[in-house]
Amino acid sequence: MNIEFYKKRIAHTEEKISRLKSLSTRHSWLRLLVFLSLFVVFYFALLASIYLAILCTILLLGLFVYLVVLQRKTKEKEEHLKRLKTINENEIRFLNYDYSAFEDGSEFIDKEHPYSGDLDIFGPASLFQAVNRTSSPEGRSQLGNLLGNKRTEQQILALQESVKELSGKTDWRHEMLAAGKAKKDHRLTSEEIRTWLAEKNEFLHKRNLKLLVSWLPPITLLMIILSIFVIPAGYLLIILLLNYWINLTHLKKINRIHNKTSRQVSNLQSYSSLLKLIGEKEFKSRQLNELKKEIHSKGLPASRQLKRLSYLLYKLDYRLNMLFAIPLNLLLFWDLKQVFTLENWKTRHHEAVLKWFDVLGKFEAVNSLANLHFNRPELVFPNISEDWFDFDAIEAGHPLIPAGQRVDNDFEMKGEGKMAIVTGSNMSGKTTFLRTIGVNLVLAMSGAPVCARSLTCSPALILTSMRIMDSLSENTSSFYAELKRLKFILDQARKGEKAVLLLDEILKGTNSRDRHSGSEALLRQLTQYKSVGLLATHDLELSKLEKEISGKIENYNFDVQIENEELFFDYKLHHGVCKSMNATILMKKIGIDINKQ
Repeated sequence: MNIEFYKKRIAHTEEKISRLKSLSTRHSWLRLLVFLSLFVVFYFALLASIYLAILCTILLLGLFVYLVVLQRKTKEKEEHLKRLKTINENEIRFLNYDYSAFEDGSEFIDKEHPYSGDLDIFGPASLFQAVNRTSSPEGRSQLGNLLGNKRTEQQILALQESVKELSGKTDWRHEMLAAGKAKKDHRLTSEEIRTWLAEKNEFLHKRNLKLLVSWLPPITLLMIILSIFVIPAGYLLIILLLNYWINLTHLKKINRIHNKTSRQVSNLQSYSSLLKLIGEKEFKSRQLNELKKEIHSKGLPASRQLKRLSYLLYKLDYRLNMLFAIPLNLLLFWDLKQVFTLENWKTRHHEAVLKWFDVLGKFEAVNSLANLHFNRPELVFPNISEDWFDFDAIEAGHPLIPAGQRVDNDFEMKGEGKMAIVTGSNMSGKTTFLRTIGVNLVLAMSGAPVCARSLTCSPALILTSMRIMDSLSENTSSFYAELKRLKFILDQARKGEKAVLLLDEILKGTNSRDRHSGSEALLRQLTQYKSVGLLATHDLELSKLEKEISGKIENYNFDVQIENEELFFDYKLHHGVCKSMNATILMKKIGIDINKQ
């Protein structure tokens, strides 16, 4: 099992961290020794010669700076290894069906989505949370897109090829994750950068201002020299006041640009590292190579361009330190020069940046699915059928249910206009089975492996009506909300959509007679269209439609065994109609005396 694989990686990483801590400690002692020896060496060297003292001081200061840089790099390596250790620890938690370490995609929850709410695609304990290994908002968005939309056969096969390739590159995948988690604030998004890129330039078109910013610094420097030796200081004061006025006039606009971009330095450095990992890796998959080609601009890799941008933003942050900001701006127009450089960068690369973010997001999304394939090697890639409709699953189970608790089932459906009626008692597994079919179809269309021994399926739009709730804000009852949902499903079927319908106990909000007649009418109507579906119901009368609409409707059931008023479920799917129900027994167990009625 992969748990042992991750435990070995954790132990190996801990050894490296321990060595780096020892090395960092030695560096600290060496720094202290060099610092103390600086004074002693200077004293004795000064006795011999002032020049020797200066030379020794310069050499020791250089050594001190070198040790500071070396220790910083050692600390960065240590932090990187700690992130890798956490990644491996989180994968062990995943293998124990604990997904709490990963973001759950709650931002993608949409009650109007064709299926995500009913199949628990997003939110706590969702499919997204189990699969998600993204570190950027673009990655989350692309993964949400993969799990939330239908794809063609060609798109699915291309994704499968990419997922298979990345699943074998564990070290690279983990490096991607660790680089992404290096951001100082994981909640920051790139939206501020996107907004800035979309805005018109504030300064680049101001030619007169550019001339002033170019010529006034050398003039100011000349006036400082002249005021010391030749001219009165009043002339220098006039120049300095002019410089101050120019800076003050544009301060508001500079502040606005700085506020939008300054917090993104660590994010951009992280993006740069991620894009560098992509750019330096060789891929076999055609899709991955096509994406890789898009991360270049003006002949340079995107990683270097983003690193350049992060450096420019870092230099703009000098304005936060008043000791530097006042002289730099008064003498050199530091802020204005950085803004000119930033806007020039934006003019050259703004269209490419959005593409880079998009490419990064796609790699992170595929990386997440590849991680699932590596962690769960028992999952298989489905065969994608060109026919409509084709679904043939052997030992299909819900991927989020632990293997020891999960009961797998076979299920087959071929041809358009088919409907399967699934009857069964309460808690027998009808709803879980519908969700099993739906979630595996979602995985199949995202290019991921599915929870089955084998699966053949057609690309399809998934439409569900399973978990309908009322809405106080919209003054909508649950029954009316369900009618709206069924109308949406029916409209899609009328359009000729190739859809799989998953319906669970529909029309719950009306009396049994209306419920039966409405359900029967809906089933009869749906068999006239291309769509196919499964209906879970307690209404055994609906099973009679199998004979009335021969070849279009088939009955299945989940049965329950009752011994001495005790219930035993096997959660296995059978052909035919359910013969036993358990509602009366359950009501008796809570104290409702049925016999006295």
